[in-house]
Amino acid sequence: MPAAEFSPQYLSDWFFAVRQAVPPGGGVSLVGGAVRDALLHQQSRDLDFVLPGDALRLARQVANALGGAYYPLDSQRGTGRVILAPAGARPVTLDFSRERGGDLASDLAARDFTINAIAVSLDALDRLVDPLAGQADLKAHRLRACSERSILEDPLRILRAARLAETFDLSVERRTLRLIHAGLPHLNRVSAERLRDEIFRILESGQPGGGIGRLVAFGAAGACFPGLEGLAPRAGWARAARGLRNFRETVRLLTGGREPASPGAHLDGLDALRGAHGHRIAAHLAGELVPGRSRLGLLSLAALYRSVLIEGASAPAGTRAAGCETPVEEIGTRLVLSGPEIETWLKVCQACQGIGEMGEESRLPGEREIYRYFRAYGAAGLDGCLLALGSAGGGADTRREETSGEICGRLFDAWWNHPEQSVRPPILVDGWDLQAELGIRPGPQVGRLLEEIRESQVEGTVSTREQALQLARRWIARAE
Repeated sequence: MPAAEFSPQYLSDWFFAVRQAVPPGGGVSLVGGAVRDALLHQQSRDLDFVLPGDALRLARQVANALGGAYYPLDSQRGTGRVILAPAGARPVTLDFSRERGGDLASDLAARDFTINAIAVSLDALDRLVDPLAGQADLKAHRLRACSERSILEDPLRILRAARLAETFDLSVERRTLRLIHAGLPHLNRVSAERLRDEIFRILESGQPGGGIGRLVAFGAAGACFPGLEGLAPRAGWARAARGLRNFRETVRLLTGGREPASPGAHLDGLDALRGAHGHRIAAHLAGELVPGRSRLGLLSLAALYRSVLIEGASAPAGTRAAGCETPVEEIGTRLVLSGPEIETWLKVCQACQGIGEMGEESRLPGEREIYRYFRAYGAAGLDGCLLALGSAGGGADTRREETSGEICGRLFDAWWNHPEQSVRPPILVDGWDLQAELGIRPGPQVGRLLEEIRESQVEGTVSTREQALQLARRWIARAE
């Protein structure tokens, strides 16, 4: 982390766009993480502004001036949001809020940690407003709560402390650590949705294992992850964290990392997979099943739970959510994951298990098996490969690791390089054709026939409409 020195040149380009759109003299200040990032010579795409006046009106003005979308987040507290969507880039979020406490100093004092309680006025870029000495804390690699009530006012800040401390390599100041411990019993006041979102921020960070380790050290991990409440502080959480660490190390190697950061993390064949598919894997993991939560975050969650789920653990007796038949469904429901996320997680576990079984038998999937694999799991089959590769690393069975790499390479190749051959063969006949040409009635038989035709296509024995109909006739004749 570079020295915490401030220069306006490190402020985001979007900051200067807002500055151009805002009339001077309005007392508008940039606050929080964007200022902290500028001190670290980084640019942020999430900018928070505060002002003494009508923040909702200003947010609408900025949205109109910059061509963004305006959303009133909290009309009562005077908070509005502007979303900018530059072509080919990740969206930019601009939040505008009325100052809490009546002035800027009071607003900063009410924030979470001193490194986030620094401001710069749009009218005076040459100086920071830093009443709590956050810049000095950043230089000293120190995380310090803004006040004695910072944690109690919002216990979610316990999770934020773990994420910030790990992300910026900060030691938690002794008084702040005492406040965190005092706030642990109040974590149940935090809504499940806010808890989930902060958990995903940790999981999507560069060092999620370290963030989880901080939560374990705080004594907060059990309250954050349903079903893991009873894990032993050392051995149990170490096993879960190791699964997460191995997975993320594998992802790093597949998407651009050159050398393993820890012994045993490299798998034979990852270099070839990275060369062939690394950019596609990175784009796939950046995708979102729901807005704001990436596949990388969901798979990191799956990797954290994997060793526990394999052993059949679930939440304590008597807490099972209605309609949940598996640990994944229960955990996902308690974490308020969406239906698509829970369904994907289930498929990933099943796909990963299937790859593991192929690895144990030292066999590679044929064309028909590849088709069946993606028919069952779809894009989650790619996630299953990634989780399987992460699970295979660091073991003593090098041949099994090599086989896992070969299996996943074949599946990646089928999905991305020739999907029309192995994943989604072209339609030669449909159900209406079969009924008209063969005189059969609608029913399950039609679906089975269509699948037999598609599987024969991927094997190369059927390539024309007439061949498909001939196969169907032979299939019916055998069944009669």
